[in-house]
Amino acid sequence: MDRPVWSPGKFPLTLTPRLAFGDELWMTAQTLAYSSTDGFAWTAHDKTDWGERIYHSIVFFKGRLWMYGGLDYKSRNFLNDMWSSPDGLTWTNLGTAAWPARGEQTIVVYRDRLWLFGGGNHVGPDRSIDGFLNDAWVSDDGIAWTRVTDAAPWSPRADPGVMVLKGAMYLVGGQGKADVWRSPNGLDWAPLLAEAAWKPRHAYALAVLDERLWVLGGWRGASTNALNDVWSSPDGVDWSLQNDHAPWAPRAPVATVVFQDKIWIYSGKHTGFDDNWGGDLWQMTSDGHTRTNLTVTARAAAASNSWRGPAFRLDDAEPGHQ
Repeated sequence: MDRPVWSPGKFPLTLTPRLAFGDELWMTAQTLAYSSTDGFAWTAHDKTDWGERIYHSIVFFKGRLWMYGGLDYKSRNFLNDMWSSPDGLTWTNLGTAAWPARGEQTIVVYRDRLWLFGGGNHVGPDRSIDGFLNDAWVSDDGIAWTRVTDAAPWSPRADPGVMVLKGAMYLVGGQGKADVWRSPNGLDWAPLLAEAAWKPRHAYALAVLDERLWVLGGWRGASTNALNDVWSSPDGVDWSLQNDHAPWAPRAPVATVVFQDKIWIYSGKHTGFDDNWGGDLWQMTSDGHTRTNLTVTARAAAASNSWRGPAFRLDDAEPGHQ
């Protein structure tokens, strides 16, 4: 076969799809990349080996995929190297960035520039990050970086939840955080909420769809205390609970992407009683205003699913891509 088999344990479930070349989805690993035009059928490609790492950032910018930093898994050393690819397959090492080595930083495209925020620079014995940053950097070309600030007004954190909405950047929490801030320029941040109604959590999905911010799932307190709620906001201030229990099982939906006007959840880590990567695939569409018009489609290669409810509709058709 020229693509991975979509069944639990067979697909690279820890990879996050990203919108890239020609409105395709791309996932990239150390020596392999995967691409899809429809989100269901995926083609595997050999790619340049950039070394075994975790906590790195991948972003599509100016017609290229870029990869930054992370943690060298074996040596436990943080990195600040920069890699870029015009096709997702051939990657070039562009040297080291001006910002200090780190992992779990957030990098977003805003006003045709790359912006980097926070992350971590120290790990414990289990490789979990326990030292955090709140600096900000900007680049016009992905290579030359300029410091914006050493310390933003929001507290240091891993995975700062920075998203672009209606011409501004919003910081929507981060690991263990639920504060919300807004900035027009990456330097000046206005606090909107000290704690949003969805409360601090870890490993949740954050997306922008229909000019609204969306928060989905994650876990609170302990990784086995997973959630499957769905929240949205038009402005980062007023948050609506769209569904207290979505039809997908409680999980950390870390592989989430907006594609073809839908939010797609690729498995994620099911962190309830049985801690595992399930291998299921979900879609959500919304009219942006009312919970009754939300629609979710579940597609899984391992089994058909069916569910009916006031806020969601599942399609139990097989994707037909194996």
